[in-house]
Amino acid sequence: MTDGAHEHPDMTAVVAGLLERVAALEVALDARTGKVDGYREYTGKITERVTLPCDRQWVDVPGFPAFTGSPFDVPDETQSMYLRLYPEWPADAVGVLVVETRYMRASGDASAYQMEQYAPGTNSIPYWNDHDEYGDRDQGGIWQIRLSGGPTSVDLTTRYAKLRAFNTRWT
Repeated sequence: MTDGAHEHPDMTAVVAGLLERVAALEVALDARTGKVDGYREYTGKITERVTLPCDRQWVDVPGFPAFTGSPFDVPDETQSMYLRLYPEWPADAVGVLVVETRYMRASGDASAYQMEQYAPGTNSIPYWNDHDEYGDRDQGGIWQIRLSGGPTSVDLTTRYAKLRAFNTRWT
């Protein structure tokens, strides 16, 4: 799909690609003898309602702690997050809501950048972002969000984040 200026990924293809990668990892893990080392961090499900302004400022997602990162030397690492958004639209709103998220590593390197836009009047928005990469040992980070556009503010309700890693140095 295109908006005339930018190519947007087909999310069905993106999800299919991630599922293929998980299936390949499962085959590799099944072929391996012995224990497979895994690691996980989880924020827990947070339901407290928090209001954020649409001021184009990067902020840590409220309630999310910083992840400490994988204990493995060569982890295959996935960071993921889910948010439920409720924009407060002025009656005369004409601009779209722009939601940007990123995973900011402790080193200061931003990763997993994603931007979505929503038409005026859109409410109760399920939003997620995930990123898969070969990570670094003990390289944690935190999810951040930046809001801008038509709404005056956005309420966040249900939200959670996960970091999962497998030790991929198998030989």
